[in-house]
Amino acid sequence: MTGPAFTILTHCYYGLENIVEIISKVSASYHTNVLINCPFPSHTALKDVLVPDNFILRKSPNVGKDIGGKLVLLDTFMKLDLSSKYLVFVHDKKSPHLATGEQWFKDLLRIIEPTNISQILSEFEKDSSIGIVATKSAIKDEYDVKAKKYLSNNGDILLKLQEKYQVNPNDYRYIAGTMFWVRTELILNFFKKFHPLKVREELEYGNVMDSCSGTFTHSWERMLTWLVTAQGYKIKGI
Repeated sequence: MTGPAFTILTHCYYGLENIVEIISKVSASYHTNVLINCPFPSHTALKDVLVPDNFILRKSPNVGKDIGGKLVLLDTFMKLDLSSKYLVFVHDKKSPHLATGEQWFKDLLRIIEPTNISQILSEFEKDSSIGIVATKSAIKDEYDVKAKKYLSNNGDILLKLQEKYQVNPNDYRYIAGTMFWVRTELILNFFKKFHPLKVREELEYGNVMDSCSGTFTHSWERMLTWLVTAQGYKIKGI
């Protein structure tokens, strides 16, 4: 494997300043690729923000929230023929509907704190069955095994997606918030067959929510984890 050990794929909706500062600290300590997507229209102003030369910026329509942005960045990673052993998915998440939204974001971002990165790399290296590493509190499960149904509004869409793409995990847990480390080859195994931008065409425009009805956007939040666990790999929480 040539290239850096990991590539950071960052969707940036609310503003580049904070997220660039955080990722720059990681980039200063580790040789890494950094790809950032900024949707439009959004609150993001690209001007007046000093972005390191080794960061690759993309702009795209506001489709699929951070999931859509990460699919754009996967397309970029593949088109540029970049390589790294691991991919790190993050974004500038805000959850105004949650009283604990700010703390939730901080917990999710633990995976790119310099003090945790060496631990994460070590976990991958010592256990080849680990496919994903995420903040432990972000690992969720909405599947009722006894009733054989999903306990969320996304159940019907998830069944359709699983059938369409033949993704059938034994472990129905997923990473809420979609911030995690993953072995690159496990993600590309799927997206070399089903191109990221074609998948993105299924997603909804704008800041969609799934509190009243299911969405393809939130269903793919689950599916991104299952692409890995369906291949027999496991999730590790830190």
